[in-house]
Amino acid sequence: MRTGIRRFAPTIGVLAFGLTAVLASGCDTVPLTAPGGSAVTLTASSLVLPTGGSAEISAVVIESSGSTVQNGTSVRFTTTMGRIEPADAHTRNGIATATFFAGDVAGLADVRATSGGIGGTTGTGTTATATNQVQIAIGSAAVDAVTVRSSAGSVPATGGTVEVFASVNGTGARPLPNVPVTFSTTAGTLSSSREVSDGNGEAKTRLTTDANATVTAAAGTKTGTIAIQALNPVATPTVTLTATGGTATTVAQLFTFTATVSNNAAVGSPVQFEWNFGDGVTQQGTSPSTSHAYREQLKVFTASVVVRFANGTSVSATADIVTAVFP
Repeated sequence: MRTGIRRFAPTIGVLAFGLTAVLASGCDTVPLTAPGGSAVTLTASSLVLPTGGSAEISAVVIESSGSTVQNGTSVRFTTTMGRIEPADAHTRNGIATATFFAGDVAGLADVRATSGGIGGTTGTGTTATATNQVQIAIGSAAVDAVTVRSSAGSVPATGGTVEVFASVNGTGARPLPNVPVTFSTTAGTLSSSREVSDGNGEAKTRLTTDANATVTAAAGTKTGTIAIQALNPVATPTVTLTATGGTATTVAQLFTFTATVSNNAAVGSPVQFEWNFGDGVTQQGTSPSTSHAYREQLKVFTASVVVRFANGTSVSATADIVTAVFP
């Protein structure tokens, strides 16, 4: 009989120890959650992110008495886009923190924090939002404004190329990188119609045109435009040379030369006239007319004038002179 008892007693002890261990283990795995009546308030370090960006999120858990919950209270984070690490965190001084990662898809992420069955209180009004919820705008969904500038406001009448820059900003004029930008133009051609904003929130393309053009940059629901002007052709100045011969004398015949300048509005008035009468005699002056006496009869001379302007340009003209018989 004692032998049976000795066999049975250790078995009871083992069972009791095992049950205690199981109960203790079960208690360790049950998460500590906020008591009833508590409230969770969620904040994010940024509510606007580029694709691939991240933000720290913090959940403050307060009991109904107004005091913070016990350290180690479990808080669960969820999101409709991107991901949160860790998804389950524990409070310290009433605050649980995690990191939200935006991912590569643009849109609005609905991020929430709960502790057990406790969420956030909702204020009055039909549009009130629970305090345990924030929305984070990602990529093109975060775009608040698009501004456009160019390396030059015009191109020559014969055509030219300018660089066009689109700055993509979120709220508070914060530059947004990694946002797709679509370019279009009313005239000319673009080197690229789709670019992605760089680290400074800027995307660029090149416009080549010989006509007035308006370039539009679109990101998300926002657009910006800039006008590029094709300048009118600049008129090229011209000059004509006329010569009127006087009555020949026994020793010479006097000719009067007149240089008529046209289409010189862009370059201004002439600053110098350089005359060559074709008989070895030259002359310079500021007057558009002059006179010269030829001393050989019945001969053809080719006279010329060079007209110079202040910007360094010049035009020229010639005229043939035939002297008469000297009496």
